[in-house]
Amino acid sequence: MAKQEHLPGEDFQNIPELDDLIEQLNDHRTKRLSHGAEETRLQASLLSAMHRHKLTTYGDQELDCFAEIVPGEEKVKVRSKKKDEEEE
Repeated sequence: MAKQEHLPGEDFQNIPELDDLIEQLNDHRTKRLSHGAEETRLQASLLSAMHRHKLTTYGDQELDCFAEIVPGEEKVKVRSKKKDEEEE
């Protein structure tokens, strides 16, 4: 990414710590956004497989999580069994 030029007379102080933190945050955000696209693809695959097997929920004792199709919507939610048990 090209750095923006500063105007003549503009008061600017280059702070390397801020430059590094901004770059790290930008890299993290970019990775997070790409993970979101992968999550969307995996959710679509899971939803398709659950429809193919004619299931609305799935999970067993060996899995730490379960999946359920949201009624009235074409989307699937995956939840942790441990978290649900803690809420009870």
